[in-house]
Amino acid sequence: MDKTEQILNELEPLYKRAKEEGLWFFSNYQQLWFSPKELRDYQSEGNFIWGACNWILRDPIEKLMEMENKKNGIEREIIDFKNKIGQ
Repeated sequence: MDKTEQILNELEPLYKRAKEEGLWFFSNYQQLWFSPKELRDYQSEGNFIWGACNWILRDPIEKLMEMENKKNGIEREIIDFKNKIGQ
């Protein structure tokens, strides 16, 4: 068994848990989020073949909330800036 096969086999329990619990793969190293299907697709092309220690299973709603908070913060900045310039 080559190294790629070994890594992919090591990830199978994570894929199983992700599917059962609706979780996504998250890499803290590069702040990447992938659905299980996305990660499988990338890995079939030879990308992101990293051992299980490089992945955390997380609820994708966390990322959505983070994005919403950023959006709301930017909207507040825009309103504040418009007020500063008299618009």
